Amino acid sequence: MKTNAIGQSLECPQTFDIEFARRLIVQLGGDATPIEDDWCWADLRKLPDFDRLLPLMMDYLERATTGEPSWVAYRLHENCGAPLDWAQRIVENDTDIMANPSWIAYLLHKNCGAPLDWAQRIVENATTGDPSGAAYRLHKCCGAPLDWAQRIVENATAGDPSLVAYWLHIEGDAPLDWAQRIVENATVGDPSLAAYLLYENCGAPAEWAQRVQARSRNES
Repeated sequence: MKTNAIGQSLECPQTFDIEFARRLIVQLGGDATPIEDDWCWADLRKLPDFDRLLPLMMDYLERATTGEPSWVAYRLHENCGAPLDWAQRIVENDTDIMANPSWIAYLLHKNCGAPLDWAQRIVENATTGDPSGAAYRLHKCCGAPLDWAQRIVENATAGDPSLVAYWLHIEGDAPLDWAQRIVENATVGDPSLAAYLLYENCGAPAEWAQRVQARSRNES
């Protein structure tokens, strides 16, 4: 349980939904009436004391160690005018086990202008979320090098590196034998599905896919 800027306690949830937004606004001394059931993040600007509340929300997220403050920080920057460098700091410090800082780093680079090398560094250091998926997007959409994305996939301990290996191969970037090796060695994600897709769509041997699927069944 974390203490917010005005001395009250409210734990940051995994899903920052409408009800939590209302509770947080009230605990920060604001009027949540404008937040209707079909709200979007930009609606926070409609709050009568938005200029006072935004710094308090930012302070709350800086203190949060539960939930996914990096996602909220991204939305507060993109939709509500919170500074980009502040959102980057939240992502850098988001260590909750359910957080996905690498995906937020990708979004902050692609949509908001955060530097590519910064986003790559977040992905390289990520131990939660889906760093492989973020590396794939940074490569396909933002110009990050293929060999860098492959290294992220090879070293991933979270997310679904097998499926990303499949996508990197089927889109013509990475060799089939590399993708097969990733699937064979995967300890997270769904290597059984990736093996099937490599067999069905890419010409990987049926007996190889069957071995991967058998191993997955035995380990489940």
